[in-house]
Amino acid sequence: MIVRDVMTPAPHVAEVNEKLRSIHAKFLELDVRHLPVVDGGKLVGIISERDLPSDLITPAARNGSDRADRIVSHYMSADVISVNPESDLGEAIDLMLEHRIGALPVVDVDGERLIGILSYVDVLREARRLL
Repeated sequence: MIVRDVMTPAPHVAEVNEKLRSIHAKFLELDVRHLPVVDGGKLVGIISERDLPSDLITPAARNGSDRADRIVSHYMSADVISVNPESDLGEAIDLMLEHRIGALPVVDVDGERLIGILSYVDVLREARRLL
């Protein structure tokens, strides 16, 4: 089985200059835990809920936090581990386990353009289907 069989295509994203206030709202509205960060469609990072400053968690803090107006590029992980759609699913799972990450951006064969995301939820959903 390959990544393409299980990944979520065309995932929701964060733009590189987007404010943390907007990112936090996306996490809540979309019920996701990871957002690939793009600049003109090119993958430049990934941000997870855990990367957000703790003072953005409560509604009162979000409204008064100076950090809420900072941009995502200051908090994202720029050293992104990614896979391509033809990658072996088992190898992708091994990467997630080895690096203790919950999602892998899926990029085209050139390794730049984001085309999907493989999350632990995608993997568990497929595992459940096979059981």
